Amino acid sequence: MTALSLRTGMLPFFLVLIFSSLSACSTTRSERIQFLTEGVHKITTYDVAGKFGPPHGERNFGDRGKVWVYQYVDTSPNALQAMGSALIGAGQGFQGSTYNPPPVSMERDCVQYIMAFDRNDILRNWRRSTDC
Repeated sequence: MTALSLRTGMLPFFLVLIFSSLSACSTTRSERIQFLTEGVHKITTYDVAGKFGPPHGERNFGDRGKVWVYQYVDTSPNALQAMGSALIGAGQGFQGSTYNPPPVSMERDCVQYIMAFDRNDILRNWRRSTDC
């Protein structure tokens, strides 16, 4: 097996890996949003803790309920830049030249989910914020 045929055989694997990792990132957020949106007036603090774990912040207002805060900070390469760099590298590798990828910029993506529960621990409202 030549180096060229080995590289050719690996390209579909790398493309599947790149696209599946991109969809995994967006699925996590959309699942959170769907869970909370569909759960208003239905789910409890127990349900939320079961899905997200213990809250990162909590404030209790006695008979008026409580507020929970979850914060997620993801540091990931710019998806389009990483994918383009990988495809260019694959093309140059097929031509027999060495490919040195440019530095990939990293983006911080901070998101907070702020949830308001009533005194019976039922989710009454929630919002998503990027003010972290």
